Formats: sequence, C-alpha cells, structure tokens
Amino acid sequence: MKKHLNKYKQVVKFGLVGAVNTVFTLSLILLFGKLLGLNYLIVNPMSYLLPTITSFYFNKKWTFKSNGKVKREGFLFFVVIGVAWLVQYCFLFLAVEAMKFDSFVAQIAGMVVFTSINFLGQKFITFKS
Repeated sequence: MKKHLNKYKQVVKFGLVGAVNTVFTLSLILLFGKLLGLNYLIVNPMSYLLPTITSFYFNKKWTFKSNGKVKREGFLFFVVIGVAWLVQYCFLFLAVEAMKFDSFVAQIAGMVVFTSINFLGQKFITFKS
C-alpha cells in the first residue's frame, strides 16, 4: 500500500511542479503571442525554455529526490524534454494547420501530450531508482 502511495506522491509532486511551470509557460505564450504578436511556431519554443530549466531543479530535488549526477541526469532530462517537446510541437502544428484549431487552444492541448510523455520519461529514464 505504501509503495502505491509513493507512486501517486510523485505524480502529485510532478503535477504541482508542472502546474507552476504551465502557468509560467502560458504566461510567456500570451506575452509573446497575443501581446507581442509573434508567430505561434516561434512563441512555443521560446515559452518552454525557462520553465524547463526550473522544472529540472524541482523535479530532481523534490519530486524524485534524486542524488544522481547532475550532468548525467541533466543530459537525460533535456533529451526526454526534447522528445516530449518535439512530439507536442508536431501535434501543435497539425492541430493548427490541418485541424484549424485556435493556436492558443492547440497550445493547451499540446501541453497534455507533452506532460504525459515527459512524466513517463523522467520517471523511467532520467530519475529511475
């Protein structure tokens, strides 16, 4: 039972870190996209960069409580993030261009795709214990 609670504890912590980063990312998307009028394909990578750096720190120290080597885990973290981001970026492009979604709505839907891939990759690749 305790083992299952610990699994959910990580998901909750990951979700909290993600929620804060999501608000941060969406704020940047609104700033760059809606207020400054930049194209959504440029706004997306710009808006994910800084929250990704803070996500590494909080997930390493708080969510997964990892004592692994920073260089190794940092490299794996950014590889996993890169794959998750690339999948969501392709999803974003298809949602806007092929399915004619509003770009902001597509950004939010893409975050669900990104978060799912990211959690699984961080748990089972980067911070596996």
